[in-house]
Amino acid sequence: MSDGPGHRSSSRVDAFVDAAFAFCMTLLVVAGGDLPQTLEDLTGALLRVPAFAVGFALLALFWWAHHSFRRLHARDDATSLLLSLIIVFVIMIYVYPLRLLGESTAYYISGRTLPGSDLVRSADDMGVLYVVYGAGFIALSALYVLLFRHAARHARDAWTRQQAGYSVASWIICGLVGALSIGLALGLPSGNPWNAGVPGMTYMLIPILIGLYMVVAGPKTQKPVSPAEA
Repeated sequence: MSDGPGHRSSSRVDAFVDAAFAFCMTLLVVAGGDLPQTLEDLTGALLRVPAFAVGFALLALFWWAHHSFRRLHARDDATSLLLSLIIVFVIMIYVYPLRLLGESTAYYISGRTLPGSDLVRSADDMGVLYVVYGAGFIALSALYVLLFRHAARHARDAWTRQQAGYSVASWIICGLVGALSIGLALGLPSGNPWNAGVPGMTYMLIPILIGLYMVVAGPKTQKPVSPAEA
């Protein structure tokens, strides 16, 4: 039995968002080159798995955030539809610099044994890549801030409003860390090769800062019990 027009509409939007994220994850693999034709090609493709894993994890993070939004705001409306479509648009642009950054980072971390040497040839190139990646990361973080603010404004109870508020703060933190990464990529001297990795390592601050925020955010509202759970 259908739950009404709003439920059917949101289901179609969610299916479209899920399909778009799945397509972008496919692009992470397809963009790596043609299908392997020899054992050497297969070995080269397998060496790209660490970079693919990084990109997959980040795309999964953004997908899960949208899923979490839908758990807080199940019904469809013009604002959530528009923001969801813009998120899909940005993700489809963001996927290529994400792959480049993943491969380049894996290349440097592995001591230049994994593929990626043909993507970035200097520390300056790496800085440009961090700026492009950071711009996409900030844009997505801002979109999720708007999305969860919308959920908070239309929350059906105090628990939902609090959870949406936590997500708003978390994505603000993500955006600020992305801005810090861009600032370091533009401001650090390019002569020192160690500086090429600093903007990337900045993103490790995100779970630390979000964890600290959750500690000081105050007491948590109890989730209301539905009649079915009682």
